[in-house]
Amino acid sequence: QGKTQKAIYRTSMGRNLILDKITIPEPKEGELLIKVEASTINPSDRLFIGGLYSKKNLPVGCGFEGTGTVV
Repeated sequence: QGKTQKAIYRTSMGRNLILDKITIPEPKEGELLIKVEASTINPSDRLFIGGLYSKKNLPVGCGFEGTGTVV
């Protein structure tokens, strides 16, 4: 069993958000793993959470911007 982290994500369109622990992914070749230190919720994030802005494959995390450290 790998290390876990808290995450807010959704598995369906709409405002049904889930706060849960998820397994920290192992980066594949050509990818980086970033430990997020801070993230914001902007108006575009609220529209995305409501299913009104930018469609993505589910499940998907919420929030487009943040800052962190490459681990």
